Amino acid sequence: SGLQKAGGKVIFWSGVSAPCCLVQDLLKYYTTAAESVGGMRAFKEFASFYKVPAIGHCGGGTGPDDHADRLFEALVAWVEQGKTPGAIVSHRGSTASSVFADPLKGTVAGVAVPSAVGDDRDFLLCPYPTIGKYNDNGGDVNDAANWTCK
Repeated sequence: SGLQKAGGKVIFWSGVSAPCCLVQDLLKYYTTAAESVGGMRAFKEFASFYKVPAIGHCGGGTGPDDHADRLFEALVAWVEQGKTPGAIVSHRGSTASSVFADPLKGTVAGVAVPSAVGDDRDFLLCPYPTIGKYNDNGGDVNDAANWTCK
């Protein structure tokens, strides 16, 4: 409620394949916090939550490499321009760009986080409670343009 009163914004996220920190635990925290400020509608005015597919604790796995950067950009746009975060496209492979990661050391903020593995791919990150659904239009499943948050 202090963040709410101060006019702050926050984006929570969790990798759905994290071996140490279950996404269900953070989701429970998120929904409990919503109750403490008058319900989900009031909470979504300043808080959002994203489940990031196929990544472990902060990174690695077969998910996106640049999810933290894309989520941070969404937070900055929310704070500075009033643009409520919605669907966010993140990437794995050569199309990923990350300012947080040190590509020479393989670290993020000094912590060793392995790069994701697999071919180039887009991922559509969706604000809770929506999830990314393939449009089944015959388009490339690796292209976020063929996915929708539902």
